[in-house]
Amino acid sequence: MIETLGQRIKEQRKALKLTQVDLARKMQGVSHAAISQWENDTTKPNAENLLDRTGSDSSYRLAFPAVFGG
Repeated sequence: MIETLGQRIKEQRKALKLTQVDLARKMQGVSHAAISQWENDTTKPNAENLLDRTGSDSSYRLAFPAVFGG
């Protein structure tokens, strides 16, 4: 069975031992309700939501590398 994007996000969040609320706090401008909708495949995150801009350098990293297999 092919995993959905929502399933992969949930799997990665759990692997990081984060709740939806924890993850929402770490992501700028994202609510825990949005994360719930992503994980339930009700809505999809946009590319900006999947970028981690919290690093010490100016490079952009995927917040969920396992979502995209890398």
